[in-house]
Amino acid sequence: MKAAIITIGDELVQGFTHDTNSFWISNTLTKYSIKVVKIISVGDNYKDITNAFDNLLNLYTLDYIFITGGLGPTHDDITKNVLSKYLKLKIKIDHIYLKNLKKKYKNNNITLPSNLVSQASILENATPINNDNGSALGLMIEKNNTKIFVLPGVPSEMKYMFKTKIISTYISNALSSKYITISTAGIYESKLFNILADVIEKYKNKYKVAFLPKYTGVNIRISKLNDDIENSEFKKFENTLKDRIERYIYSVNNETLEEVVGKILLDRNMKLSVAESCTGGLIAKKLTDIPGSSKFFLGGVVAYDNKLKEKLLNISKFDLNKYGAVSEEISKQMVEGIKKITNSDIALATTGISGPTGGTKEKPIGLVYISIIYNDQLLIKKFNLIPERNAHREITTSVALNIIRYLLK
Repeated sequence: MKAAIITIGDELVQGFTHDTNSFWISNTLTKYSIKVVKIISVGDNYKDITNAFDNLLNLYTLDYIFITGGLGPTHDDITKNVLSKYLKLKIKIDHIYLKNLKKKYKNNNITLPSNLVSQASILENATPINNDNGSALGLMIEKNNTKIFVLPGVPSEMKYMFKTKIISTYISNALSSKYITISTAGIYESKLFNILADVIEKYKNKYKVAFLPKYTGVNIRISKLNDDIENSEFKKFENTLKDRIERYIYSVNNETLEEVVGKILLDRNMKLSVAESCTGGLIAKKLTDIPGSSKFFLGGVVAYDNKLKEKLLNISKFDLNKYGAVSEEISKQMVEGIKKITNSDIALATTGISGPTGGTKEKPIGLVYISIIYNDQLLIKKFNLIPERNAHREITTSVALNIIRYLLK
């Protein structure tokens, strides 16, 4: 089955907003063996949206078209109007949805906007897709055996409608067993390939193995080249790869590293605390993005300035002047300080030079110290990572979490 995606909004084509919707939809459809053949982003313009439809309907045979954006209440939200003219269908009001929408506003003590009616508009002959997390009504309409879905551009609203309304009703495919993704950390792409090269070569006519590197690790995506291959045989090949790189694997379920670490801490009824300098709270942010993180994460201190290191973490001013903030000695005192403050089961500290300035010959940009106290044992690791600010912070966070994973596993 084949699909295409159109994302609509001036903010997308002008670079003010990232188009995360098409990525998410495409990734989700792939899991159901639906191939996305085209993704188009256009502005809030009648001609551009119409041309996008012509492009898709005339050049491709599609089972689905997914459209996001342009359903808001303002003058530039024109998606339904364009579809009305293009498909020669009148716009009407879904009065049941409008009634429920007014009730939702009233129950939440929100003043009814004057343009609320536009949020309940729908094309004739279309099937409504209710928006439980927002106000704009979605819809599904068929044209020449192609199901066209029109959804809000707000990612949280779109994803919820997709998961709860579209998959169960309109996508009959079972979750695909054609693809498997193995997530790794603590090893470079080239080293992974060298470890697995002979196996990949041996089975190259049956399976495709793709390496997908990023700052925080390398994902390995395995796919069948032939749908006739039995799942048990596919699983055997997967296990052959996994056995060779087991210590680097943190997930085969698309979990993030922080989610995996959180689960391990939760399973062991352990609490973590952090003292961050160069990572600027990124570790705490990633951990607290996880629902229920209060059960395993106590909190932390972002001690960027030396005075805060002294006052909050009880670090010696003499040692700061003698060794510098980015040093093994200060890293040690940071992790000891947060451990004493929180009495956590495991404590973590980071201090480094993310750049673009501040480096010296002795302490270059990219230098970082990561310290951990676990079972009353102190571990201090020194790394020279990518000397680019954002990358350095992301990699430091990933390395720190991966060290915790190693220790706990």
